[in-house]
Amino acid sequence: MALDIQEGSIREARIALGGIATKSWRSKKADNALAGRPATEVSFAAAAEAALAAAAPREQNAWKAPLAKHTDIVALTEAAQRRHRPQESH
Repeated sequence: MALDIQEGSIREARIALGGIATKSWRSKKADNALAGRPATEVSFAAAAEAALAAAAPREQNAWKAPLAKHTDIVALTEAAQRRHRPQESH
């Protein structure tokens, strides 16, 4: 995933999901759900919902969809926070 955040607003996002289906995929719906929105947990939750809106889990793997949504929100929140942290010097 990649976020371009300027002045607290997401200019562009590139979201990919893996490990929850037979193959990884880019979610342009999630990208679009984030574009122009503030970099907040509410926006990240909306993007997670958009990314998995068409998911059709089976009985044996239904647990993956809510886990993926939660993981997306956490990962996006961490990415946004890293974007605003001062760089460490070594």
